[in-house]
Amino acid sequence: MRALLKLNKGLRYIEEFILGYGVLAMAAMLIGNTLSRTVFGNSWRFAEEVGQMLMVIVCFVGISYAARIARHIVMSAIFDLSPHGVKKLFLYVSSLITGFVMLYLAYLSAEYVLTVYQSARITPALRIPMWTFYSFVPLGFFFTAVQYLLILLLNITDQKELYLGSEKKASDRDEDVVATL
Repeated sequence: MRALLKLNKGLRYIEEFILGYGVLAMAAMLIGNTLSRTVFGNSWRFAEEVGQMLMVIVCFVGISYAARIARHIVMSAIFDLSPHGVKKLFLYVSSLITGFVMLYLAYLSAEYVLTVYQSARITPALRIPMWTFYSFVPLGFFFTAVQYLLILLLNITDQKELYLGSEKKASDRDEDVVATL
């Protein structure tokens, strides 16, 4: 379990790097394109392509990061009112089902990336193969599946705590709610 948590920590740094620099690059692209259009009267031909690429990358790597820190959409009214044992069972079932759904989506998206690779499609302005940035879709789904399966393992091995994310306990969420009030 320690090795898995260490690997998880390494994945966190990769995700944070991709997300941080992806958002910064999108901002730089938008600002640079706006300045170019305003000052020089010409837009960058590649700006839309790069923006779309970065949006795909940030979106699908972001779902894994959101699962890690339990900052995804949660319907928790019944969960919050349930006793500890029911909460554990709910977390087992939801983590297991979500993990397998994410693995299936990773498989389907990997098949799509392979199809795009075989078609040899490229972007119009930069001439970059389309599969290169589409490959972040199955990667994001796979990382998310790993997060949910890790959440399941954490909840199985630690009977006292309720893990909503691999780095977020239910007790941490309660403190967040009080802090925002």
